[in-house]
Amino acid sequence: VGTFCGLLVVTPGSPELGPFYLMNGLQKALGKWAEEGGGGNAAASSMTVTAKKYAKSKCFLLMLGTCSSWAQKKLPYSVPGIDSNDTLYGGSEAYLSELKELGEAIITEVVGDIEETEEGPMKDEQILGLLDSLVAFFDADKMIRSLVKKLQKREAEGGLGKNAKWFSNVKTKLGLLTDQ
Repeated sequence: VGTFCGLLVVTPGSPELGPFYLMNGLQKALGKWAEEGGGGNAAASSMTVTAKKYAKSKCFLLMLGTCSSWAQKKLPYSVPGIDSNDTLYGGSEAYLSELKELGEAIITEVVGDIEETEEGPMKDEQILGLLDSLVAFFDADKMIRSLVKKLQKREAEGGLGKNAKWFSNVKTKLGLLTDQ
């Protein structure tokens, strides 16, 4: 999924289906996969729903990175001879509005999966991944504060384990935000 998301950065959208049709398809496919069987893959079929939602949220965070790239006036990389979305849609209001809706839908899915996950390392990793993405890509002050408070509570209880260093790095990125 990470490689596919990297490819999507430069893949032009469809004049008929819109600039984000491949990302929308990926979002739907991952959602369906997390709720249903593994589509013939024995390893995926044996995964619990919780494990699938965790995997889905990790994939969705990769997708959020792609959305961040698309939001830039100039994409971080290009393929010579291929007109990508920055050229085709030129950051138009409609393009940016649809991109914002896509990003919000992805964030909502990840937050929903986090809320359904039991307390523990898996949930900590989901929250940290989302926080890291939000800090890097979006201005989501209220959501960030809420997530930081949840992790600070877990940290105070000694529950972050191997994720304590990651949380420390995210707090450093946040600067004074964690003290408010």
